[in-house]
Amino acid sequence: MSIHDQIARMALESPETGLENAGRIPGCLIPQEFIERLEARFLRKCAKCGEDFEAVGLQGYCEPCGIEIDEAAAAPPVRKLDSSWPRLHAGKLDEMTGKGREMAEKLAPRLFGNRLLVLAGDRGRGKTQIATFIAYHRLTKGHDSGVYIRAFDLMTAVSGLDKQARLSAFQRVPFLCIDEVHTVEAKSLPVLESIIDDRYGNRRPTMLIGNWLTQDGICAGETVNGRRINGLGETIMDRINEHTKHKTGGVVWCRWNSYRQ
Repeated sequence: MSIHDQIARMALESPETGLENAGRIPGCLIPQEFIERLEARFLRKCAKCGEDFEAVGLQGYCEPCGIEIDEAAAAPPVRKLDSSWPRLHAGKLDEMTGKGREMAEKLAPRLFGNRLLVLAGDRGRGKTQIATFIAYHRLTKGHDSGVYIRAFDLMTAVSGLDKQARLSAFQRVPFLCIDEVHTVEAKSLPVLESIIDDRYGNRRPTMLIGNWLTQDGICAGETVNGRRINGLGETIMDRINEHTKHKTGGVVWCRWNSYRQ
């Protein structure tokens, strides 16, 4: 039975249509009255905009709204950044310019698979904006945008009675960006090491962001703008150097002028 015949039978069997006893066209299951209804023209309010329009049969939308709905239905689904990504930076993706934009476009295709990337540089260089650009680029390629979290919030999140379960959650996200990593104290570095090592073993990309100005500062800490910031220690530094050697990440220096000036 064709789809048209199925629709006709459904109309005949439904008491809501009032077509149970309607006359049929010879050789056709569809009642004459049903066909007349489909071809009739009458005024109806558009189900979308509420304006009156001349409808034909079962038409529920005026022509402009109908076109808009059809285009929306044909478009691919819009995927959004995870809510953890800063709204401020997500809203400025189209406004990115200069060295930060160039670096973001250069790095974006690389943040898939087993990657460990460190964005290092003074405040105001657009490091978080670059990370957000990369997360959105992942979406455009059909991947998950991943999770953004500040180091302090991460350390707070993995503390408590269910520490292991929370730690495992950050180990498993498809892409993890940890900002302000220079604030992690030495006593908390084993937590960071555990996350990085597990993600490395499972080939999940990770990005670290910090305000370091030198390679030694990333490892042991340094004084920046009169304030002491922490390093990542030798264990994590060895992992970073390994990625540098194999060209699967390493340190990217953001040494251009501040965007805040």
